[in-house]
Amino acid sequence: MFNYDVLIPCATKDYIKLPYCIEGLKNLNPQPDNIFVVSKDRINIPGVTWVYESTVLPFDTSYLENMRYDRPKWIYQQLIKIGQDVTQNNYFAIDSDVILLKEFEISPNKFFISSDQYHRPYFNLMKQVLGIDKKYNFSFISDMMLFDRVLCNAMTGPIDKFADKIIPLLDDDNLFGDYEWYPCFVDTVTQIEIRKISMRMCGKYLPQLFTGEEICDIIENSKSLNYDAVAIHSWS
Repeated sequence: MFNYDVLIPCATKDYIKLPYCIEGLKNLNPQPDNIFVVSKDRINIPGVTWVYESTVLPFDTSYLENMRYDRPKWIYQQLIKIGQDVTQNNYFAIDSDVILLKEFEISPNKFFISSDQYHRPYFNLMKQVLGIDKKYNFSFISDMMLFDRVLCNAMTGPIDKFADKIIPLLDDDNLFGDYEWYPCFVDTVTQIEIRKISMRMCGKYLPQLFTGEEICDIIENSKSLNYDAVAIHSWS
């Protein structure tokens, strides 16, 4: 029996989507032992453990406020996903605006891919920091990933030292991308399994927010179109 937890970092803009994301977790096979939501506001959902985001890492967003790259909250969320010690060793991280529509079989070192996007800044910095370059002709970014804390630690070392290392290097041409870096690193130390999925991308720009009715309509329409999952983004 493979044991793992689920980790969901959640920003304020996505609170309305979170219950739908959690409902979609019923499609995970096997089922997780625990579900943890990391956010700045208390979340009260049956069967879910809330974790205050400022307690997860040995630093908080104020540590990132003076960096030259202008998306500190996004970087902080990524550092939470690869540096947290809230879950057990194996944990499935999923973005809070992603809803699973079909069964997803979870197993060690198995990665889901959904697009062929190619963003060179991720690989520029990965080469500098990890000495690894892009190998595959597809992207590992599907807004969900199974992590192994032992492998995360092998990739980063202490998370505060890792943050100290990458933050001065971040700019438009050199970016940290957890969903690209981690599988590329794992691929250098062990065999990985890859499954192609169909992910529907929907979204709107802030300050417009989705309503519950809109989310339900998107989910039902995505099911009728036979998608495996749908991402309902709110862009800034």
